[in-house]
Amino acid sequence: MRINHKAGDKLYVDYTGKKLQVIDPQTGEIKQVEVFVSILGASQLIYAEATISQQKQDFVTSI
Repeated sequence: MRINHKAGDKLYVDYTGKKLQVIDPQTGEIKQVEVFVSILGASQLIYAEATISQQKQDFVTSI
């Protein structure tokens, strides 16, 4: 079932429950990262980004 949304009306955002791992190219250290995901309601376009944390600064930067 598809829900119709007015363009620009809805943006859904959340972090995934599962973390990813990235390798720091300078140190070789493996780091856990959060995965931020947003979806535009009308177009269903998806944006995803790895962030260091779910803290306010990382969240604002992702938005």
